[in-house]
Amino acid sequence: GDLVGGREGNKGSLQEGSRNKRRDVARGAVALCPAYRGRWWNRLVLDTSQHLKRHQEAYQLAVRGLRDGHVKTGDLLELQARTLRLWKRKDVTASVCPVSVETLGKLAQETA
Repeated sequence: GDLVGGREGNKGSLQEGSRNKRRDVARGAVALCPAYRGRWWNRLVLDTSQHLKRHQEAYQLAVRGLRDGHVKTGDLLELQARTLRLWKRKDVTASVCPVSVETLGKLAQETA
């Protein structure tokens, strides 16, 4: 039979799509459009945290995004703010915040 999207058995859900997005980012699919890497990391963290309510996983993804050397400065600042908000949550277990005053200072010097 012909179902949604012209595929048989296409029963994807929002959660499945988000899982696929996380997998693709983890595998480096974002390398296809490097200018969008920061946006994709931010969106991925937002989706995981707000829509799926997986705050610990979102925090871990945010830290990975912060370590991505191809994220542009503006997107990096947004990702840092999101990481800090997640770190402050009681349901996120992390001993040290990856966003520090030194990191923010370095970014300010680079953009000046």
